[in-house]
Amino acid sequence: MSDFALSPAARDVLSRLDSAGLRHRFLHYFAQLASIPRGSGNTRAVSSYCVQFAREHGLRCVQDPLDNVVIYQGGTPGYEDHPPVILQGHLDMVCVQTPESRLDLEREPLLLNTDGAFLWADGTSLGADDGIAVAYALAVLEAEGLPHPPLEAVFTTEEETGMSGAHGLDPALLRGRVLLNLDSENEGLFFAGCSGGSKRTVALPVVREAQDGLLAELEVGGLLGGHSGIMIADGRANACQVLFDLLAQLAVPCGLRLVSCSGGGKDNAIPSSARARVLLPPEHLEQARRIVRVFRSELHSSAMLQRYGKNNPDLAVTFTPAEEVRGCSALDHPSTVRFISLFRRLPCGLLAMMEDIPGVPETSANIGVVELEESRAVIRLSVRSALKEKCASLPRQVEETAARFGASCQVSGAYPPWEYRKDSPLRETVCRVYRQATGREAEIRVIHAGLECGILYEKLPGLDAVSFGPTILDIHSPGERLDLASALRTWEFLTALLAAL
Repeated sequence: MSDFALSPAARDVLSRLDSAGLRHRFLHYFAQLASIPRGSGNTRAVSSYCVQFAREHGLRCVQDPLDNVVIYQGGTPGYEDHPPVILQGHLDMVCVQTPESRLDLEREPLLLNTDGAFLWADGTSLGADDGIAVAYALAVLEAEGLPHPPLEAVFTTEEETGMSGAHGLDPALLRGRVLLNLDSENEGLFFAGCSGGSKRTVALPVVREAQDGLLAELEVGGLLGGHSGIMIADGRANACQVLFDLLAQLAVPCGLRLVSCSGGGKDNAIPSSARARVLLPPEHLEQARRIVRVFRSELHSSAMLQRYGKNNPDLAVTFTPAEEVRGCSALDHPSTVRFISLFRRLPCGLLAMMEDIPGVPETSANIGVVELEESRAVIRLSVRSALKEKCASLPRQVEETAARFGASCQVSGAYPPWEYRKDSPLRETVCRVYRQATGREAEIRVIHAGLECGILYEKLPGLDAVSFGPTILDIHSPGERLDLASALRTWEFLTALLAAL
């Protein structure tokens, strides 16, 4: 394929990799993808690039209205009549950059760089999640003499913002019932299931009034945060949960009224900090101090460790009285109590573990964002389960709880689970080929997060799927980097697996 899409930085990196003996065709395609701006919502150009690839190689191709692309290739000699295999990844990437970076990620190519061990982009995310999947697939489709069954290469859009491409993909485009999803970031880990889930936004009407009192601030910090699915069983406390537990102890005995409250930043991240400004009658100041002092002293007691987890050594709670104010806009006492009670009755944290696979979360809920606005309090949750029935029952619990307090509940971003199959011929083949290629045993996992496999599993009855990929560090951050040795080993494994299929 022509080098029309290669930026100067990409050309330089490929030249250096070539000199070091690390050049591989899939890295050529990765460099081309890195030269095309392709953040979520900006995928038409990269989608058209894949269509052009198909045309230049004489391959049948479909580009749908969502910019999903499917490229078809027949089996190599001796494999023509084998069942087709789906190679799948997503075209969009998460675009983030350092404060110092001036790159226009909507229009300019990434500034690729390498030290021979890792590949990264200067000042921005790299997009190896999931550009490496597309690069692998294009390299397979181009390769001569590589044995494989008929292939259906599926490139979806908007995976990072709700998986709308996979949701909208026409299943009639696919005959394959064996899926290799190349959207995982830890070499040697093979995912054979994922949770389903959805986002819930609970909004509670509140009443404010001008009130006099002592203004004070409560703050919870020093926590690790993290991915609310993958890390939900790691014993990481939710800062919003800690804050509202304390507010509940203060609300009635101290006549506390909320002025402002905020915590977290994303519904799918465990909040690492939360704060509230409150109004107290001055005569209750000392009582409030005592309650906070006792609460703080018990943070690392066995009861608190059981509630918040054990991975919070730097958890800190501060209480800072300010000055007496007059006419402060604060929630009235009933609204304050209702808001605190609603929060504490919503599910939050790890709710169940998998029975078949030890150490894997089965069901969870994460209160990721809390905001107190002028006339409403907003709580944003992410709920997940590996079981289809709990994907339905847990959201109902949230909705019923909201309704009891007079709050509304909006749904967004729903995606189905990919349920673990006890019997999987594909998984057996993966394990055998990995053992032969590396001398090690493949580690099979179910991930407590969403993968497009769940959507495709629902669309394609009888689908047998596995998700894997090379080691990619610090995805969705300017520190994202691709382990080149791992990428080469994963390529070799992928081609051996295709031959075995």
